[in-house]
Amino acid sequence: VWDGVVAELADRFHVITYDVRGAGDSDKPPARSAYRMDQLVDDLGAVLDAVSPDGSVHLLAHDWGSIQSWPAVTDPRLADRIASFTSISGPSLDHAVASAILDALAGRGKAFLYTSGAGVYGETGDTVVSEDDAPEPEKAAPADVAAWMRQRITTEQLVRDGSARGVRTVVIRPGLVYGRGAGPFAGLIPVIRSLERGVYIGTGDSAWSTVHVD
Repeated sequence: VWDGVVAELADRFHVITYDVRGAGDSDKPPARSAYRMDQLVDDLGAVLDAVSPDGSVHLLAHDWGSIQSWPAVTDPRLADRIASFTSISGPSLDHAVASAILDALAGRGKAFLYTSGAGVYGETGDTVVSEDDAPEPEKAAPADVAAWMRQRITTEQLVRDGSARGVRTVVIRPGLVYGRGAGPFAGLIPVIRSLERGVYIGTGDSAWSTVHVD
């Protein structure tokens, strides 16, 4: 895909292409855990350090390359490293849907309720947070969840800005409500019963707050 593009631009620009992990001449780790979004963002950061350590770059990506570049664009560590981002056929999926809805509702005075999540606050422990508190996605664990939450914050702002386009927008950040045999954890109960034990990933900490109803 990119060889032809490079040939057209190389006489005017310093063009760099690289193989993402798992493709071309790059390493191909066998484990799926080696392809988490935060690791792909780190790979792009390493490329930037190697080819443009003292300046920003214009990033161009296509298809799945675009999808994995959105977390990099919204990563504060790379905020000053990427001057522009051109995404070809690879939207930030949540962002793209919200944008399409806003386009359809613009100027019609309709309401748009965007359901975000309490995960944008990161791991808060016993600290109570409210809508007056600033999101801290960097506290989310694991790191790929933090990348996802950064994208979600960007989408929240897109929705709020929709009010200037004649759309009555609302953003909510609910926790995970469960109880009375329903909610997101209901499907886990049969698994726990069959195994006769609970299974936890890592420390068992969660970036999402839970609310139990009787």
